[in-house]
Amino acid sequence: MKKKFITSSFLLLIGGLITKLLGMIIKIIISSRIGINGLALYMLVLPTFSLLITVSQAGVPLALSKLVASSNKRPHELYSTLLLFLGVYNIILLFLVLISANFISTNLLHNNSCYLPVIGIAFVIPFTTLSSIIRSYFIGIGNMLPPVISNLIENFIRFIFAYYLLGFFTDYSTSIIVFIIIIFNIVSELISTLFLLIFIPKRKRRITFNNSYLKEVMCLAIPNLFSSFIGSFTYFLEPTILLLLSSSNNISIDYGILTGYVYPLLLLPTFFVNATAQALLPILSNSNNKNTNKLLRFIIFIILLFSIGTTFVFLLFGDKLLLFIYHNYFGFKYLRILSLFSFFLYIQPIFSIIFLSIGKTKYIFYTTLVSSFIRLSTMIIFLLFDFEIYSLIYSFLINVFCTFIYQIYLIKKEDILLF
Repeated sequence: MKKKFITSSFLLLIGGLITKLLGMIIKIIISSRIGINGLALYMLVLPTFSLLITVSQAGVPLALSKLVASSNKRPHELYSTLLLFLGVYNIILLFLVLISANFISTNLLHNNSCYLPVIGIAFVIPFTTLSSIIRSYFIGIGNMLPPVISNLIENFIRFIFAYYLLGFFTDYSTSIIVFIIIIFNIVSELISTLFLLIFIPKRKRRITFNNSYLKEVMCLAIPNLFSSFIGSFTYFLEPTILLLLSSSNNISIDYGILTGYVYPLLLLPTFFVNATAQALLPILSNSNNKNTNKLLRFIIFIILLFSIGTTFVFLLFGDKLLLFIYHNYFGFKYLRILSLFSFFLYIQPIFSIIFLSIGKTKYIFYTTLVSSFIRLSTMIIFLLFDFEIYSLIYSFLINVFCTFIYQIYLIKKEDILLF
């Protein structure tokens, strides 16, 4: 168990580190090419992108990994059934988004410039769903190498686009540039998916449909869907509420700085936690070993030390990091505040994997529901008292701490000894 965990963690850790660094470089290049106004528009439509990806995947990827890892069913028949189901579902969703794109941009995002980017999102989501299903299949069988390499390929292609090709479109309007950035995801997702298919034996590429498998997956997936949907919908509502309740003329720029500069830097270390969580899922799903608690306690201790280290780095060198990465100090005061609660943020993926491995997907849903309610309600209260962009920052801090406390309560309820 330990050998498999260490091997999987190492692969995911190295792959995650390179992917995060590539992603950071891509964001730096994009932000320098499109400027602060372009970045603000891109970050404004990003929550919509996240929400539609969540809806398009229907909570299936995590459920697929769990079933492939823990059941004796045919893995290739499981994923092929889901590919057929989600293929039809995503085509329907694509047309629905195209029809409602004008309403989303005008009435929800309050910016007509978002229309083309939303159209771009509609065409990207089926390709994102396809690649996520195949990656989840490999994670479930414990073969981490194909997903790691495909992620690297995907980000490398995006880097080539940002560095070599994006410059040809900078004379266009901001709306068209953001549309092009979004639509290029089709190319990167498609190439990474074709690479994943190479690792699937030819005899297992035959597409079959098993209705009983679909029902079993959806029983696990629906709680995941509701959980992810609530989280993504909360993320989607944030800019809408900020624009609606804020009296500041610069709130969209402040939001772009926070979500475009500060959050990516704050979340950069999560590659370590996400790699650990993905490696844990097959092991926890297959194991009844009492040593599992000992392994989990060790991982939590490592994440605690890791969080303390990142907090000190952000407090002491955050301004230098921002200057080195983005060539400005925008958002340093936000980064200092947010970094103080990094442990409560970084530990959450581990707790979610624990709940999934013991079949308590409803706990993930409950956690997301509580988290979203706290985040939105506190943000609205702070906005009413004219805290402006700090409304989002303070609500974020209150949310991650309260969510941590609630997750601990649920873990204690299941008699899982982590502390």
